[in-house]
Amino acid sequence: MDKLKLMAKKTPIKLKSTVKVSDVINLGQLLLKFSRVERSTFHEDGSRPETDSDHSIMLSVLGCAIADRLRPDLDIGKIAQYALIHDLVEVYAGDTITVRISEEEKQAKNKREAEALARIIKEFGKSFPWLANTTTSYEALDTIEARFVKGLDKLMPEITHILNNGKYIRQINMTQEELITGYDKQISEMKKYSHDLPEVIKLKNEIAEVFIEIMSLNNKF
Repeated sequence: MDKLKLMAKKTPIKLKSTVKVSDVINLGQLLLKFSRVERSTFHEDGSRPETDSDHSIMLSVLGCAIADRLRPDLDIGKIAQYALIHDLVEVYAGDTITVRISEEEKQAKNKREAEALARIIKEFGKSFPWLANTTTSYEALDTIEARFVKGLDKLMPEITHILNNGKYIRQINMTQEELITGYDKQISEMKKYSHDLPEVIKLKNEIAEVFIEIMSLNNKF
């Protein structure tokens, strides 16, 4: 027995990873590109653009924290996973400004994102099946956690708008009436996939009302 212990000390066991280093590097590169995708929204200073990484981290943490309060029956682990990858297709599809988006532009956006998803699956489906499967599941909205994240995602711009005093809304000269109409349309769309998540829709309404009130009181329209 002592002899076996001595041999083990002299001959360290070499463990070989089943993950290719090149695959790890390629995924790391994809995520760095993701961090450079800029959105139309801004940080609190109203000058630094929010990136997809900023947005995804905010959605991930808020999503878990809000679910814990409003829907503790949901799987918080799944919510965190969906939130982290929910916009990953934008590495290849780019971020699309949906304010004042036409039906034709929306269809083009959907096409770009479908093609981007197919590319992600092709490039990483075999090496990292979790990435391909989770992204596909989110896009299909086949779980209540995915729908929760998609609904909560629609609240995120209002948070940044409130923190930077409506920089983007003022930048595009949006009127109060146009903003309210846009929110009504957005909430109507949310009800199609978040019909079993009334808490999310209620929260969207409440935060939208706060932002509109702030803009009105400060004469920003």
